[in-house]
Amino acid sequence: MKADELLAVFDDAAKAARAALEPLAGAARRERTGRPGQYALDLVADAAVLPILHEAGVAVVSEESGRSGRDDAAITVILDPVDGSTNCSRDIPYWSVSLCAVDAEGPLCALVTNQATGVRTTAVRGSGAWRDGEPVTPSAVRRLEDAVVSFSGTPQQRLSWKQLRSLGSAALELCDVASGALDA
Repeated sequence: MKADELLAVFDDAAKAARAALEPLAGAARRERTGRPGQYALDLVADAAVLPILHEAGVAVVSEESGRSGRDDAAITVILDPVDGSTNCSRDIPYWSVSLCAVDAEGPLCALVTNQATGVRTTAVRGSGAWRDGEPVTPSAVRRLEDAVVSFSGTPQQRLSWKQLRSLGSAALELCDVASGALDA
């Protein structure tokens, strides 16, 4: 399967995850499972995405459900159906679906979609990365003292960065670094 075909499958998967979560509101959005750190909405999105990926003939490694799909698949998709689950559970518009296809040579292509805004970031091995169809350009900031830095969690040490953000979706934060919205 080629990268453009996989990205089309990923778009379908992102739409399915978003549609599956739309009916959840209030307490239903905040419901937890018995697994630490997992929301029920994670499993809802996972269940919506997996059939689409399996039909494409790929193996899947999901943060929520582990490995599934064909054992002999040439491509494995790494999936986080809701990256930023707490944000999603609280209607904070910074959460995503994250998918990356890996073959024998490594990462082939990836899609991260901010499910709250629809902003879509893609990458293809050897061809670059794009945000909503435009090539991404990282920040020109080179000094930590001038940088807006994002962390997942709390940094153990305060460095001399200009500003600190903890936005709650590592996939989106990495895309924001690639596109220059964040410096690091």
